[in-house]
Amino acid sequence: MAEKIGVVGLRQIEAALFKRWPATQPVTGYLVRKAKSLGIAVPITETVYSLAKGVEYAARLRREAV
Repeated sequence: MAEKIGVVGLRQIEAALFKRWPATQPVTGYLVRKAKSLGIAVPITETVYSLAKGVEYAARLRREAV
């Protein structure tokens, strides 16, 4: 059975992701566009790219709200 992660643990994970996502998004975006132009399916990379965009959007909303 999976362990439950508390709010503090989730905030630590979130902070670590926010530090790494900005560098991830341009690279994954390039890979998705290049693969599409070559007709190659990259579903996992597309998912990572979408998640990176979502994290960046949420961070921007959070900054604007403060």
